[in-house]
Amino acid sequence: MPDASELHRALLLSVQDLRKPQMQSDARPLQEQRKSQAATLEQELTVLRERVEAQSELLEERAGQISDLKEDRDRWRQQATSLLVDQRSSSELGQKIKSKKWWLF
Repeated sequence: MPDASELHRALLLSVQDLRKPQMQSDARPLQEQRKSQAATLEQELTVLRERVEAQSELLEERAGQISDLKEDRDRWRQQATSLLVDQRSSSELGQKIKSKKWWLF
């Protein structure tokens, strides 16, 4: 175990070293680097938020298009069904008329 006086001397020197202009100037680049990193991260965050918003708008637009296509499909299905029913009823009417001939020739 180191002697208490030795620890005091070592710690006192390190504290005094931090007060030197050289140590302070060495710390400044780290602070500036962190500030520039923070600015870069903020820019990236802004870009990502814009992209997320654009994707959300695109998703809403696609959902609207899907809804429109479903409505069109349902209308076309209903129209096709009604045409089939009309063809069946007209062919049934034609058969009934042919079976009820009141003339002989």
